[in-house]
Amino acid sequence: MFLRNLLLKKISPDAHSYFVYFEKEYKDKLTFPYPWDYYSDRYNGFRRIFETLLAKKPGDFTIIETGTLRTKDQWSDGQSSRLFYEFLNIFGGKLITIDIDPKALSVCRRVLGQSVRKTGRARLQLVLGDSRTELTKIDEPVDLVYLDSLDVGDDPEPAMQHALQEFKSLDKIVQRSPGLLVAIDDNRDNIGKGKYPLAWAKNSGQQILHDGYQILFRMR
Repeated sequence: MFLRNLLLKKISPDAHSYFVYFEKEYKDKLTFPYPWDYYSDRYNGFRRIFETLLAKKPGDFTIIETGTLRTKDQWSDGQSSRLFYEFLNIFGGKLITIDIDPKALSVCRRVLGQSVRKTGRARLQLVLGDSRTELTKIDEPVDLVYLDSLDVGDDPEPAMQHALQEFKSLDKIVQRSPGLLVAIDDNRDNIGKGKYPLAWAKNSGQQILHDGYQILFRMR
């Protein structure tokens, strides 16, 4: 009903109505049942991300994610492309999604075209390439960077090092983006993609906003 009324222009975007809708639509999809409820809770992470963005300004956000949507409705992956693009269709802005696999980008375009109700408020930019290189080419202010481009395998170290290298590629974005939010997926028990960036953030006095399966901090 919220999205339908928004599309029919019966209501204007507002945070309260959005979060009522978000909880009803996505809480179960983003929170795995016991015994994995803590380790796979992306609901609170995404909600914290969106709350923090909307506390900053009412709309017109630029969001970058590394690692794009690969399979429709595979919620174990988080479906971040879909959630971000829907959020931007409500509040306005641009999603830049970066992936090294052209097939993944093709799937993402198709799924977002089929699954997200369009308001005309959102723009989508698909970028083919290695995220560690492509992030250095961004020359505009950004509100959120979401790092999630390499799966954590039996040996988590390659994914952890990859996320650290992505994080180190953000220098130009940080310079152009006061109060930049950085979020990193797939973390548990001090193992995960965000381990090394989070350690740096804590040691350097960045503002830690969420520390769970997803990590979120604000750059000072």
